[in-house]
Amino acid sequence: MSLHRPLQEILTTTQALWPTNGRPEVVTEFRKVVDCRTLALGTEVYRSSGGDERIVPHTCKSRVCPSCGQRNNLQWLRERWCNLPEIPYSHVVLTMPDHFWPLFRDNRHLLNDLPSLGAEVIQQWVKKKHGAKLLLAVIPHTFGRDLKFNCHLHILASQGGLSSDESSWLS
Repeated sequence: MSLHRPLQEILTTTQALWPTNGRPEVVTEFRKVVDCRTLALGTEVYRSSGGDERIVPHTCKSRVCPSCGQRNNLQWLRERWCNLPEIPYSHVVLTMPDHFWPLFRDNRHLLNDLPSLGAEVIQQWVKKKHGAKLLLAVIPHTFGRDLKFNCHLHILASQGGLSSDESSWLS
């Protein structure tokens, strides 16, 4: 197995086990990863004036591809950080018991409400305890590191907030 493309090799060797019913977009993303940086997606050919030639295969640009997704993730992070005030932040993770996961997996429209619910829970707690309103950025995740369905929220919370009357910053 190549050290550079292990997911691509795993997906290639397990194609017969891919789901045939359910969510077709999963198979579509698997196919993109398998075809990433291969001739299947096309190539660009570069030639030097000295006659040297280099063939560069196209990338899949899939979010789940370890190579393409990583680049997109870093770009997304850079864009988010540029829009945030320069203040200290904390990382908070909210998850739920695993016996609720099938409910959300089978009714994915319910996932749409989780970010606002998570933010509201934190805002209510901070308001009650400290009389402040935080700056929050909520990112929903539906899978864990083991690639099993595990809906949870990653929350970036300011380490301080506006007073209830919004007249001052509380640290």
